[in-house]
Amino acid sequence: MKEPAKLSTIPVGELVLDGVYFNTAKNLIRVDKIDNEKKTLNMFNISEQTHLYFVKFDRHTLAKRVR
Repeated sequence: MKEPAKLSTIPVGELVLDGVYFNTAKNLIRVDKIDNEKKTLNMFNISEQTHLYFVKFDRHTLAKRVR
């Protein structure tokens, strides 16, 4: 059985505050806050109009920067 292809994600150190990215599901995501102490991200899903709070650094799915 063949495993699904995994898209690589952008390293957290390269993320930009208020930057807009595509995630692996092809949704537009804006980074609202990067908390280096707690190692979490707060983001806004522009495509689905939802907020994503306290996403751990190792769990984010941002794959490509748009602006």
